[in-house]
Amino acid sequence: MKKRTLFVAAAALLAFGLPALAQKNPTVASITVWKTQPGAGAAFAEGRKKHMDFHRQQKDAWGWHTWEIIAGEREGQFLTGTFGHYWKDFDGREAFDALDGADSAKNLMPHVASAETSYWAYLTDSSRPPAADAAPPAFLQIAHYYVNVADTPRFEDALEEVKAALDKVEWPVHSRWYRLISGGRGPQYVLSTGRANWAAFAPPEKTLLEGLTEAVGARRATELLDAVRESTKYIETEIFAYRADLSYEPAK
Repeated sequence: MKKRTLFVAAAALLAFGLPALAQKNPTVASITVWKTQPGAGAAFAEGRKKHMDFHRQQKDAWGWHTWEIIAGEREGQFLTGTFGHYWKDFDGREAFDALDGADSAKNLMPHVASAETSYWAYLTDSSRPPAADAAPPAFLQIAHYYVNVADTPRFEDALEEVKAALDKVEWPVHSRWYRLISGGRGPQYVLSTGRANWAAFAPPEKTLLEGLTEAVGARRATELLDAVRESTKYIETEIFAYRADLSYEPAK
């Protein structure tokens, strides 16, 4: 995959009005969105399989996951990502990146109209992931939150309190939050919710408001949801379908 210019994380955080904190956990994700040439989706998928074989042959220590976007403005595009990294992990891969770029140029780029890479931080204190050993779900329900710069502290504080409240009542829906670091327009956050099948998209019996009310009372529940709504300029939604055949997981 073509190597991209990497902005300094601290500068990006300051630009979005967020504190530049020392990284304590491997929370960085690198995401690339691939827009294929017209009618080249199948050819790209075949090339992606070959490229994942390259990673397998090289015994790459990083996992690479691929989704096909099946609903939303980017429908028909593909998204690949590697997750759970420290920033320092991106150093020392120059030799591998050169080989990776050559294989990508051969198997992927002939079918690609554009490829855009961005870097994200996984928000541990706001997320409610499923069991650690769970395999990637069949679908991801994605919501992009575009937040007012001045409201980012309020927005993140509300997310953390919502997470604690939902943990308290064991609300059944599990999601992950990510914050854009560099490579797009922000402040931007993504809420990613796994769905095992189409039936799993049905809302739970207990609504989010009901779960929060049970945990922290009606008044505080309303205040928390208002903090999220009032901080958000707009929301975009998508659905991703996981492509295990186009993904790679290193041997454990």
